[in-house]
Amino acid sequence: MFFTFALFLIASSMIITTTSLPSDIKLCTSFNDNECLLNTPNYILQKHSNGIKNHLDSIDPLKIDSMSVEQTSGPVNILAKLNNFDIVGFSKAKIYKFSGFENNLLDLRMKMPIATLLGPYDVIGKIFILNISGVGKLKLTFKNFDVIMSLPFTKENRDGKSFIKIEQPQMTFDITGGDVSMSHLGAISNAFLNSNFNRIIDAIKPAISKSLIEKLSQKINLFFEANSIEELFIN
Repeated sequence: MFFTFALFLIASSMIITTTSLPSDIKLCTSFNDNECLLNTPNYILQKHSNGIKNHLDSIDPLKIDSMSVEQTSGPVNILAKLNNFDIVGFSKAKIYKFSGFENNLLDLRMKMPIATLLGPYDVIGKIFILNISGVGKLKLTFKNFDVIMSLPFTKENRDGKSFIKIEQPQMTFDITGGDVSMSHLGAISNAFLNSNFNRIIDAIKPAISKSLIEKLSQKINLFFEANSIEELFIN
């Protein structure tokens, strides 16, 4: 079936169509074939991260047009806007769990040894006692980035076909460390941020997760709006 390719959309968020896939991509015959459902998207991540003509834009880097992160309570109080930024590292990612299609609740889990966010920012606010307001270019790196996506969905009938619609998606993640560089800050300020890196990320993790899953689910729904279940599953 073609649902393995839909799974990869969740991981990469960039699939365009489902016709004429390259011959090296193995399609699964059942969504109960757990081994195939993991092997196929992982193969695509490793071998086709630069894209597939007429199917898949580059996913390493994965390009995001815009995202906002708002954290207005606690020691981290910021409003950050990021535009036209990249997430680098998907070619080294590994999907280690996928389940839940039969229960209308997709559970997708993926690990990346290194995930790096690169791009321009505009931020207002403070982190602890440090005023970080300004504009510049960000490099934010997560080590052992472990992502968990919960994607509940409903089915809509149109013209005799069934379509999936993701509703109220959720995401969380864990890391073992990382580092950050904000170009408008000096060396001492960046060193202060890095010395408190895990505490800062813990404080803004819900805000980052909320903003990122909103963007990813928008892309996922665009795919499912254009491709019915009957077209995705070919037995």
